[in-house]
Amino acid sequence: MQDAINQLGSAIMAAQSAADKIRQLFTLPMESVGAAMATYQAQNFGARNRDRIKRGILNGCLIQIIYSFGAFGILWFSRRALVTAILGNGSPTTTASALQYLTIIAFFFPVHGLLMIFRNTIQGWGHSFYAIVSGFGELAGRLVASLLALTPLGFVAICYANPLAWLISLIYCGFICRFISKRGLLKP
Repeated sequence: MQDAINQLGSAIMAAQSAADKIRQLFTLPMESVGAAMATYQAQNFGARNRDRIKRGILNGCLIQIIYSFGAFGILWFSRRALVTAILGNGSPTTTASALQYLTIIAFFFPVHGLLMIFRNTIQGWGHSFYAIVSGFGELAGRLVASLLALTPLGFVAICYANPLAWLISLIYCGFICRFISKRGLLKP
């Protein structure tokens, strides 16, 4: 993906780099909740407490969705100030591209948050292989977006790279969680 970004020029490189650093500030708490979910699920898996496992998933999803909407609101109103803090008062093109990236990606924060819940649930259940495979789904999504960036879609494809990657992995992880649960593989 970085090669595709590089081919779009230095203004796009700077915009994507700055905006992605800001995005990471907002998605890091989602990843922390996901890591806590892995521990919570592992403990309840060991205790064979299926009710707490289900409640944990529901509560984790609720936490992520509420946080996502809050993060979106904060980012929506502060994105220009955050971009300016990183890029300064530089090129209007670079600033506009960074704002476009943040606007698009923020709409998909709930997808990222839910992905963290389901991927870490799979890990907590002791099925790390499936969680690793979901990472390959993310790579595939970014590869597709990178290839689309070399078409007239250009930077717009880069803006949708992470959301596409998250969505592919979320669908996979949701399917795997259901598969593991329905097949009785939750029994230690």
